[in-house]
Amino acid sequence: MIKEIQKYDPKLKIEPKDCILRIHKDIRFSKDKSPYNLHYTAFISRGGHKNKSVPGIFLRFSPEMVGIMGGCFSISKERLHNVRTIIDQNPSGFRKLVEDNKAFVQKFEEIKGSALKRIPKNGKRLTGRNL
Repeated sequence: MIKEIQKYDPKLKIEPKDCILRIHKDIRFSKDKSPYNLHYTAFISRGGHKNKSVPGIFLRFSPEMVGIMGGCFSISKERLHNVRTIIDQNPSGFRKLVEDNKAFVQKFEEIKGSALKRIPKNGKRLTGRNL
C-alpha cells in the first residue's frame, strides 16, 4: 500500500513498521489483561503512527469490519484554523468536492462526524452540512 501511495506522494518516506498502531497495552501491572485494541490499525502518512496530525490513510482490520479512512487526528489549533479558513474562503469549491462530485458521493455519501458546539471567533459555524 505504501508503494502505491508513493506513486501519488513521492515524499512519503516511511517503513511499514512506522505505520502500525499499538495493538497491546502494558498488562504487567493491570488486573485487566484484555488487549488494548481488538483490531489492527495502520496509519500511512509522512508522520506515521507517531504523528497522526499529518493527513494520511487509516487502515483498520477486525473480525467485524475492514475500514479505510482518510484524514488526520488531533491536529494543532493552528492547523485546524488554517483548514477552516481555506474552507471558509471557498465554500463553493468545498461543496463541489464533497456534494457535487459523483464519485465521492457514491463512495462516501456525505461527510460524517460531529458538528462544532461553539462557533469559532470569526463568527461562522463550519460543518459539512451548512457551509
